[in-house]
Amino acid sequence: MTDPVSLPSDRVKDAVVFEVVGVDLAGPLRGGPRIMYSDNGTNFRGTYNELVDINWNEVSRYAEIERITWKFIPPTAAWLGSF
Repeated sequence: MTDPVSLPSDRVKDAVVFEVVGVDLAGPLRGGPRIMYSDNGTNFRGTYNELVDINWNEVSRYAEIERITWKFIPPTAAWLGSF
């Protein structure tokens, strides 16, 4: 058995809630989502309504201003995403 590889530093350092997040749609196992179910909370209803009119250029500019970075884990290293 080989020793596990260390996780990236941004995955193990202290951070505020939601400062570092991950998402995994497990594409090879179930494909991308087509229908999503959630409770009917006001936060989800509001998000649904906002996504209808989203301006992706504005989102990109905001991400750049806020220095939000999207990082892709290697396709053969699912353990990096805690999958």
